[in-house]
Amino acid sequence: MVMKKFLCIHGHFYQPPRENPWLEDIEQQESAHPFHDWNERVCAECYAPNAHARILDERGKILDIVNNYAALSFNFGPTLLRWLERKAPEVYEAILDADRISLKRLGHGNALAQAYNHIILPLTTPRDRETQIVWGIEDFRYRFGRDPEAMWIPEIAVNYATLDALQRHGMKFVILSPTQADRVRPLGASEWFDVSNGTIDPRRAYRCFLPEPDSDAHRFIDVFFYDGMLATSISFGELLIDGEAFAARLHSASGDPNSEARLVHLAADGETFGHHRKHGDMALAYAVRTAQERYGFEVINYGTFLERFPPRWEVAIKRGPHDEGTAWSCSHGVGRWKEQCGCRTADHPEWNQRWRKPLREAIDGLRDRLAAVYERESCRYFKDPVSARNAYIQVLLKPTEQQRAQFFQEQGFPDLSPEDRTAALSLLEMQRHALLMQTSCGWFFNELSGLETTKILQYADRALQLAAALTAEDLETPFVEKLAEAYSNIPAFGTGRDIFYRMVRPCRVTLEKVLNHAISAAAFYKTGICHQTLYGYDIDILEHTANDLDSVAVHAGRARVTAPLTQESHEFLYALAWQQGGECRSVIRRISKGMDAAALLMTFIEKWSTAGDRLFAVMQECFGGATFSLRDMFHEERQRILRHLLSKEIESYGDIFAHIYDETRYAVESAISQGLVAPWEFRKAAENTISKRLLQALERLREGVSDTTERTAIQTLLREAEQYGYQLDLAPFLNRLR
Repeated sequence: MVMKKFLCIHGHFYQPPRENPWLEDIEQQESAHPFHDWNERVCAECYAPNAHARILDERGKILDIVNNYAALSFNFGPTLLRWLERKAPEVYEAILDADRISLKRLGHGNALAQAYNHIILPLTTPRDRETQIVWGIEDFRYRFGRDPEAMWIPEIAVNYATLDALQRHGMKFVILSPTQADRVRPLGASEWFDVSNGTIDPRRAYRCFLPEPDSDAHRFIDVFFYDGMLATSISFGELLIDGEAFAARLHSASGDPNSEARLVHLAADGETFGHHRKHGDMALAYAVRTAQERYGFEVINYGTFLERFPPRWEVAIKRGPHDEGTAWSCSHGVGRWKEQCGCRTADHPEWNQRWRKPLREAIDGLRDRLAAVYERESCRYFKDPVSARNAYIQVLLKPTEQQRAQFFQEQGFPDLSPEDRTAALSLLEMQRHALLMQTSCGWFFNELSGLETTKILQYADRALQLAAALTAEDLETPFVEKLAEAYSNIPAFGTGRDIFYRMVRPCRVTLEKVLNHAISAAAFYKTGICHQTLYGYDIDILEHTANDLDSVAVHAGRARVTAPLTQESHEFLYALAWQQGGECRSVIRRISKGMDAAALLMTFIEKWSTAGDRLFAVMQECFGGATFSLRDMFHEERQRILRHLLSKEIESYGDIFAHIYDETRYAVESAISQGLVAPWEFRKAAENTISKRLLQALERLREGVSDTTERTAIQTLLREAEQYGYQLDLAPFLNRLR
C-alpha cells in the first residue's frame, strides 16, 4: 500500500522589538537605507511579497499570484504583528486571512503563537516564562480570534521546564531541531534507540512525556523534529534560487512510498523567503505548487497531521548543560545567550564575545531586583500581583481608557486614586521593560555596541527610570558596575558601562523633553502652539503668549503633558526663545503644589521685552527649570529642521549638479565606454540629478499625469543608472509613500 505524503513548511517570522522604549515607535535607522527602518525594509522584501507571491512560467510570464501564508505553517512574533497592524495593515490582514483560509480547508489554522518578545525561556525565571507564554497566547487570541494549538519557542531554546510550562498552558505540540532529540522508542516499549547524533526520523510526530517526580500522572506534549538537511539547504544553501530544484528536493526527502504516512517538513526563519534570499517568496510559491501538482504532496499543517496521525513513538530530548536545554542556533546548549561559547555570526572573526557573560549577569541581576520592587509595591494596588501582571497584556493590546478601567475593576483594589493607578501602571510598565530587556537578540550577535544590544540596554534604562519613581532603592549602581566588566571589541566604545552612559542614557525621554519638542517644532514651523498628540503623549496648552523681539521669537505659557501608558500627567511652565539663524532654547519647569505659576508666568512676560541680550538668563531666573535646545528634540525632527534650514542651498547645489551632468554627460559616457573612469565629481552630479529626475517622474506617475511618457522616462533613467553603476537615492519617494 502506497501511503500518502504530506508537506509542511514552517516559517518563523520575527523581528526584534525595535521601538524606542519611551516613544513606542521605531526611529529612523540609517543602516536600513533607503527604508526608514529595518522592519520596513524586511516588510518590503519579505512580508509583503509573500502575501502576493508570483508564480512564473518558463518565459517569465505571471501564471498566478498566491498568498504564501495560506500554504505555510507560520508564526509571527507578537511585537512584529503589532508593528504590521499599525504600519502595513494590508500585509497584516493577508496574514490573518491565511489562517482563516487554512482553518476552513484543514480544520486547523496555519498560525502558531510565539512567546511574547523572544526571551530564551530556559534562562529566565519561572514567573517570566509564564508571562511570556500567557502574553503570547493572549496576543494570538486577540489577533487570530481562536486559541493557539502550539507555540514557537524562541531560538527553539528548550528544556523540560519549558515544555512543562507550555503543556500546562494548553499547547499540544512544539517544533524542534533534529539535533535536540536524545533517544526514541515505540510507545509502550522498554528499549530506547539513540538518536543524539541528529538521526531521528523527521517524517512522523513523537510524544514527549514530562517528568512528574511527585505524581503518577503522565502528562505529555507532542513534538515534530524538522528535516535538518532540508532546512540547512534552504537557509544556508542555494535551494531557493530555483523553485524547480526545491520541489524535486522535497520529493526526494519523502523516502519509501510503502512506509507509514510521510510528513516532509522543515522550519526556517521566514525572512529567508525574500529578505535573506532575494525572490525566495517566488521560489517558495513555485515549489509548493509543483510539489502538489507533479509530486502528489498534500499541503498540510502540523495540527491537521497530528489529528490524522497521532504519535506512535516516544522521544526524550537532550537536557543540555545544567539542565538548561538546547537550541537550534547554538552547539553548546544555550551558551550563546550567556557566555562566549564559540557560536557567533560570520563577520569580524577576530572579535570575542566575552562580554556576553557580564551582560547576562547584569540583566538577570536587574531583572531580579525589579521583580522584588514589583512584589513589594504592587500589593498596594492589586488583589493578586501575579495575575495582574499576566492580565496586563489586555491593556497593551487595547490601550484605551475603557480597557484600563475594566482592568482595574478586575485586578485592582476598589477606590484607587488616579495617582494610585498611575503608580500601578508604572509598576507594570517597569515589568514589561524588564521582559523586553531579556530579548534574545541582545546576545546573539558579535559586538556589545551593536543595535540589538544597545536596544535591550534602552529597555533596561526605561525600567530603571520607572523604578526610580517607585522606590528609593539604588538599582542603577549594581547594574552598571556589572556592565563595566563587559568590554567592547571596539576600543573607542570601552565597557558596557561606557556604552550605557554614552549611547543609551542620552535617549531617555521625560515629559519635559516631550513638551520641549512640541513647542520647539511649532515655533520653528510657525504653526501655532496648540493641543496635540506626539508619540502618544497628550499635550494640552492651557495658556500661551508669544512676541517677536527684534530677531528673536519668544513664547511662554502653561501646559499639561500626559504619558500614554502610565497615564502620568503633570503641568508645566515653559518659555522658549528662537533666534534667527537657528539657535533655540527653552526652559521648562514642573508646577509643584503651592507654586504660584500664574505669577511666575506674568513676571517673565513683564521682563522679556527689556531683557535684550539677557533673555536666556531671564528665562532661567524666572522659571528655574530644565534647559533644552534643538539637540534635545527627537532625531527625525532635527533632521527635517536641518534640511529646511539648508533647503535653498541644497536646491542651488542641485541646479549646479544638473548643469554639470547635462553639459558633460555625453563626453564622460563616451570616455567610460573606452575604459576610462568617470571623475568622482561627475558621478556625484549624475547620481544626484538622475535620482531627482526619477523622483519627479515617479511622483507624476503616482498622480496619474502622462502615464506613457513618465513610464518611458523612468525606464530610461533606470537603464542609465544600471549601465554606469550610479547609486540612486529613492528615500524621499519612499517617505512620501509612507
